[in-house]
Amino acid sequence: MLNSIAQAHSLLTEADLAEALIAYEADLARELAALEAQLTRNVITGAPGDIMQHMGYVETWRDRVSRFHMVAAACVEHAKSNNFELVSDKKVTEIRREAYQRRLAGGWVALKARLENLLDSIDSRVNLCKKVLGIDADAMAYHRKAA
Repeated sequence: MLNSIAQAHSLLTEADLAEALIAYEADLARELAALEAQLTRNVITGAPGDIMQHMGYVETWRDRVSRFHMVAAACVEHAKSNNFELVSDKKVTEIRREAYQRRLAGGWVALKARLENLLDSIDSRVNLCKKVLGIDADAMAYHRKAA
């Protein structure tokens, strides 16, 4: 699995980029399965202890998903870079160049959007749990400062 911006930038051919996309998508599906299963749970009717534990578990995923997002974003920008030039006997127009870049970056853009939505889902779930538990975010911040 791609884990860094440097690894993303080491993809030097269209084939490398395409293979990395296929592998990254499969790796993400495997890595995120546990989180996605938790996000399908109904937490409204759970016991407070279970909801608190669920909230903590879901929140621990935020950093990992942010890292996955970082790599996908790096791949999007790398696919649009001058590392991938459209070579043609004809003059390359701006429209053809942009279409070429969209083709290279399209799958990465979709994964990036999926990860952005997953980050939103994590935040939403944590906020829902706090609301169900009656935890006021301002009060939590106050108690953290006091401690």
